[in-house]
Amino acid sequence: MLAVKGYIDSGRFTPTDGAKLPAYAHAVLVVDISTPQSLPINLLTNDKTARNDWLNQLRQARQLAKNDPMPDFVVRQPMREPHGLTD
Repeated sequence: MLAVKGYIDSGRFTPTDGAKLPAYAHAVLVVDISTPQSLPINLLTNDKTARNDWLNQLRQARQLAKNDPMPDFVVRQPMREPHGLTD
């Protein structure tokens, strides 16, 4: 039995106590769900401002491309009959 403390980030477990994990083993995962510390308000405001700026750029690009003509699409030719097949 081995107890390892660590964290999970994007589905990957990273031990924080320096333990060496076996290459393959049956395991039980216990997740400690504690209240995360809230981020400072200025970080949340900066993140919100960055997202709003990105959305504004996306809206501007959509407006600029609104009346662009559509390109000619390549038309696919029908497929050839199979040859050399035997039952």
